[in-house]
Amino acid sequence: MALLLIAMAGSVLAIMAKRSIFDASDVQQAQQQLEHRWAAYSLEKSLLPRAEKVIETLLEKDPLRDEHVFKGKVEFEIQLAETTYQLTLADENAKANVNQMIDATQTQTVSSQPIQRLLQDMQVRDIPAIQIQPYVWENATNSQAIQTLGQVFENVNPSQLVAFESIDPVVLDVLTCWGDGKLNLHSASPHAIKAVCLKQMTRGEIDKLIRARDANPRITLDAALTSAGVDKKKLGKIKVLFTEKTTCVSLWTRWETDRRTRYRLAVATQQASPKSTNQSTKQSPSQPQHVKLDSLIFEW
Repeated sequence: MALLLIAMAGSVLAIMAKRSIFDASDVQQAQQQLEHRWAAYSLEKSLLPRAEKVIETLLEKDPLRDEHVFKGKVEFEIQLAETTYQLTLADENAKANVNQMIDATQTQTVSSQPIQRLLQDMQVRDIPAIQIQPYVWENATNSQAIQTLGQVFENVNPSQLVAFESIDPVVLDVLTCWGDGKLNLHSASPHAIKAVCLKQMTRGEIDKLIRARDANPRITLDAALTSAGVDKKKLGKIKVLFTEKTTCVSLWTRWETDRRTRYRLAVATQQASPKSTNQSTKQSPSQPQHVKLDSLIFEW
């Protein structure tokens, strides 16, 4: 009887020890997840308010900057503790916005051809299956019909959208669904400009606009449209497609754990605060712009 009790006690202790090991492993994993998320959050808080300046600075330091097709993004790595974080910082106004390319009023059958054509022109490999599902929010009828990539692509994963180690073009190099939909005149890729503006401009006008922009990086929108020879009657419809500043930026963060590759995407809409518009307030160019960041966070 005593031996039986000892055996039972030993079994119970073994089960408890095994459970303790699993519990300790879960605690350690939860701690690592918290550390990684805190690191990603810190990177977002540091980089997103300065995104436009960071992109400009890193592109200027890149010896191959003249060969870059995409002027609105940079890729780099940061080491924090023992983890390497791969980062892609991008100007969403440099990309073609899905909401500008589709007719959202056709809620039943929205053509995917403009998006398919753009990605093919960019020579994007392995284009995810496109299934556009616009949605008009009852309480916000003025909101954009496409607000997530899940409304555009079917069963898509981050590795199909953003490149961390590939030099080939990927979907999010040229396509977005965030921001106000306007193209940044100074950073938008030629493919994005053509995809969005072909409804309002001729190919000749678009080519002249791009040449004028490339010849003078600080050119104003009015001057660029004048150089393109755009008819004055069309100016109103064309000018609303462009902006001369960045209002929406994104930061992809990727890191490796013992179990899997983790992705995190932060999309921030920049809105100038009253403090930044106060002319009596002097601000050093090296300081970040005072902005309010309305952020969306996605994790995989």
